[in-house]
Amino acid sequence: MESFICPAIIVFLIGCYIWDAFTGGSDESEAYQQLIGKGLTLTSSMRDYSDPGEEPLLGLELFAEGAIEAGSENRPVDWVVTIRDVEGEDEHAILCAIPDISEDDCYFFTAETELPYEVTIIEEPMLVTSIPLFALTGPKKGERTWEINAFILPRGNRTDPLSFGTLRISHSQTCVGYTEYAAHSRQQDQNITALAVSMAATDGSVSKREMAIIKSFCAQRVASYEDGAERKSALLETMSVTLTKLQQGTTTKTLIVDYCREFRESGDAECCIDAYRLCAQVAAADDVIERREGNALRFIAEQLNIDEALVNEIHDVNIKIHMYDDANTPSVNRLGMPIGLTLADQKKWLTQEYRKWRKRQGSSNPQTADDASERCQLISDCLVDVDKQLEQ
Repeated sequence: MESFICPAIIVFLIGCYIWDAFTGGSDESEAYQQLIGKGLTLTSSMRDYSDPGEEPLLGLELFAEGAIEAGSENRPVDWVVTIRDVEGEDEHAILCAIPDISEDDCYFFTAETELPYEVTIIEEPMLVTSIPLFALTGPKKGERTWEINAFILPRGNRTDPLSFGTLRISHSQTCVGYTEYAAHSRQQDQNITALAVSMAATDGSVSKREMAIIKSFCAQRVASYEDGAERKSALLETMSVTLTKLQQGTTTKTLIVDYCREFRESGDAECCIDAYRLCAQVAAADDVIERREGNALRFIAEQLNIDEALVNEIHDVNIKIHMYDDANTPSVNRLGMPIGLTLADQKKWLTQEYRKWRKRQGSSNPQTADDASERCQLISDCLVDVDKQLEQ
């Protein structure tokens, strides 16, 4: 990924011109004074800073042009760029996840340079900095108006800019804003809890072990919050309400579809993962994965758009191979093989799984070692079947 400290700041002389107030005409002098008084003109362009094949990392390149009166030659100055949310009547700071371009957790870009002449004119737009929009968080999710301010300040002076410019942009924030997070996290935890209860009921009943797993999650989830007691009470109420819905005839599939849709619409990938992990733990609570539970887990993974590799990783940690008690469940399903692979790809996948689990046969944890041995035997049997089919 590219650096967001723009090297063009250091070569500030490029595209700059000298104004000699003593030899220029009065009309020209007045024009320059007007240009200086106008300040900096800011423009921008969007860029994607991701590597090829990766998810987009959108950013904004900020350019400046205009005239700066330094007052002396070779004057040390600082570029400073700040951003704020100005949607509506209130103004809010913009948080930044990159320490090198933040101050007090807020976006704050600064770079040192010098103004070699008394007056410097940037006639062509000069790149000031690249702003990583993907690392910024405003107060609220959705369509917002952000204001970018760029200053040229005397070195060590944060209050009296030699010149400055302002640019307003429309920004679509896809993540939850920091003023919304408290309410968002409470709602997400309630949705996770309700989804887990629905998962527990897929086999026709909710056991004490399954409820214990869900209550343990609730206790751990609220432990770091100041309003932990209030949050825990709300989660316990959510469990009760969900059970009541099930008793009144609402199907588990209906509830699962509804809650998974809310997770997807929130755009909170971490909560989707947390929700699926808890569902896997609930399914394994009774040490048996009944067919309906296995089907429900696959359905939830699809509804939450959980990557198959991550699903297998969660299953590896929480579900032992002996828990699949249904003799009619195909071995490849018990192992978590992706659906639709060709025979050659099945062999490749099984071989990779065998290598992974063979290493775990020597685990100091007896349960892990036993599970690894059982999986390796099952994988070996599947490889024999695949080889026979390939020979045909």
